[in-house]
Amino acid sequence: MVNSKVPAGCWIDQSDWSRWPLRDYACSPNDWPYNLEAPQGTREFAGIVGWFLDKHPRLYEADVGDYLKLVNECAPGKTVTASVDCDPETGRYQLRFTIYGCKQRSRLESRELALIWAREDQLPELKALHDHVWVIDDHRDFPGLARR
Repeated sequence: MVNSKVPAGCWIDQSDWSRWPLRDYACSPNDWPYNLEAPQGTREFAGIVGWFLDKHPRLYEADVGDYLKLVNECAPGKTVTASVDCDPETGRYQLRFTIYGCKQRSRLESRELALIWAREDQLPELKALHDHVWVIDDHRDFPGLARR
């Protein structure tokens, strides 16, 4: 395996032992370094979403785009990132959007996440994506942007 650099502005969480690879290695063409996280607006963000959609041909790009639009509407001015997780029990890839810089309203949710969930209830086509696409919040600033 050949070492590859983490792209500028992106981030790899190396503290989570369940994520492969633990170090930033180049992957074979069918594997994604699913601990790479990239902010919206970067080439890597588009690459992550594109790779995921290629692996899930039954998902519609427009539906994923609508889900991302909902995230942006409910979290204006926040950093939104994309990453791919692999469920260790099922071996399935999942696309994860993370909203950074959220203030926790309660132990389980921020205002932004509560708003997304409330609006999702009115949009069954987006709720149907939950097996493949999901969103979380984080109270921290996105670590990759601090590394510039």
